[in-house]
Amino acid sequence: MKYSGIVSEFYRQPWALREETLFAMQELIRLQAFEGLKWTPKEIRERIEAANAASGYSPADADRGVARFLSGPSLSGMPMQSRNGERNSAPRGSVAVIPVMGIISHRMSMVSNISGAGGASIDKLTAQFRQAVDEPSCMAIVLEVDSPGGGVPGVSELASEIYNARARKPITAIVNAMACSAAYWLASAASEVVCSPSGQAGSIGVYMIHQDASEAYAKEGIKNTIIKAGKYKTEGNPYEPLSDEARAALLSNVEDYYRMFVKAVAQNRGTSQAAVRDGYGQGRSSLATDALKQGLVDRVGTMDDVLAKYGVGASRGSKASNAGRRLNAMKMDIMRAGSPGSAAPSHVPKNSEELQREIDMMRAGSPTSPKRLEQAQRELDAMCAEFPSSSAPADETPENAQRRRQLELDKMRGSL
Repeated sequence: MKYSGIVSEFYRQPWALREETLFAMQELIRLQAFEGLKWTPKEIRERIEAANAASGYSPADADRGVARFLSGPSLSGMPMQSRNGERNSAPRGSVAVIPVMGIISHRMSMVSNISGAGGASIDKLTAQFRQAVDEPSCMAIVLEVDSPGGGVPGVSELASEIYNARARKPITAIVNAMACSAAYWLASAASEVVCSPSGQAGSIGVYMIHQDASEAYAKEGIKNTIIKAGKYKTEGNPYEPLSDEARAALLSNVEDYYRMFVKAVAQNRGTSQAAVRDGYGQGRSSLATDALKQGLVDRVGTMDDVLAKYGVGASRGSKASNAGRRLNAMKMDIMRAGSPGSAAPSHVPKNSEELQREIDMMRAGSPTSPKRLEQAQRELDAMCAEFPSSSAPADETPENAQRRRQLELDKMRGSL
């Protein structure tokens, strides 16, 4: 058998993970370790993606694996920690968005990477969460969860930190679009749990898999002899059938972890342990509406709904589309500076809006030449050049306020 270290880690691990995901992982290990198949990294990724898609799990982009601070009302996001590990400052009044995505493991490993999205390391999540809690300018924390769960080690400790931090800052977990097993353990610790309309949550349970490979070794003519000291040392090994005594010991461990899981969810959700054991899906994951009825989540909503609650703009999109949202927000400010309830103010230069739309399209990626972009920007700047861009004077008229804001908008365009 190849990859004995990986196989040993896999089968000795207590899992709080959707069964479909673990069985896909088990099949991959079986084919590689026992059948002698060898796949390229590309083939492995394709198989993992197919298994994830079949179980309803879609890992997020790698870019969404970076925690970031967002500030509103328009988007101003920046990573909480750069690629080289240097800490970045946060905008005042910001919201920390921490992604919990992929298979969860205590520390990053080959097994955690099998999720196809890089996995979620408890060590990394803990560091990001502590930074957000300690950041004076961070007013709230959002955990964006899209995970089928993972290994148990480290999850209880981080969930406790999340729960205790509720006294310091509001914490929202958004199920976008899966929070199962260990991932739900973490999400349940938040002040509020929101599930996207197409999301699913729950799968509360713990299990282990023992593999008896003794017959497979015998067929290959391999006989493994264990030399040990200590009565229970090496019990549950894959080289011999599982004894009743060893099975009872492993079951005891699984039940201990399950009790820990149930107790934590009951505390986090403000209910009884009996309610969690007898309800909350009883090991199944529940779609959004059922999860709400069962008490697994507090409401159904989207990521944008959650961010809007904290006064932060939409969280998705490319740099160009995010810039477009900022421009639109400033346009609304300009409109409000004119007469109430009016359409585009008549005092705006006639072709200013046409130039704005053209610049928006070019900056959003429409085919164009850099010279044309520069020319359009110069033309728009010239239209507003006669109006000062300094702070508003006390006797500034609404018309001049609108034009001053127009110039500020144009200057912002040039800095994108």
